[in-house]
Amino acid sequence: MSGIELGKFEKKMLEIMEQKEENIYRRLIEKLNLEERRADLQERAVRVEEELKGQRVLIEKLLHQFDRRFEQVDKRFEQVDKRFEQMHDDMESRFHQVDKRFSILTWAMGIGFTLTISILVVVLNFVLKM
Repeated sequence: MSGIELGKFEKKMLEIMEQKEENIYRRLIEKLNLEERRADLQERAVRVEEELKGQRVLIEKLLHQFDRRFEQVDKRFEQVDKRFEQMHDDMESRFHQVDKRFSILTWAMGIGFTLTISILVVVLNFVLKM
């Protein structure tokens, strides 16, 4: 170490270590096929992203179809509601007609009974006076 300065020695050692480190890194990459794996993973990521984009488009189409279907169901519900209201109105008018008929029948029966009893009373009075 008498002929080499300490600073130059450290620089030389650092250069050698860096070269060895690079060689070890390159060998490790070659052994593990990291470059190929990285490219493969990038390709996979691109394929996954494309598939997700395709699924997103399908989901949007399905949502639009669901919206249309709900609108159709809503229209049908409105139609059924209108029919129900019409049926309710029809039943209400029929109820009023039956109620009128019942009132007329009640009055007719009342008048009939009154007349029958009146006739019976008159006939009984006539028969009893004889």
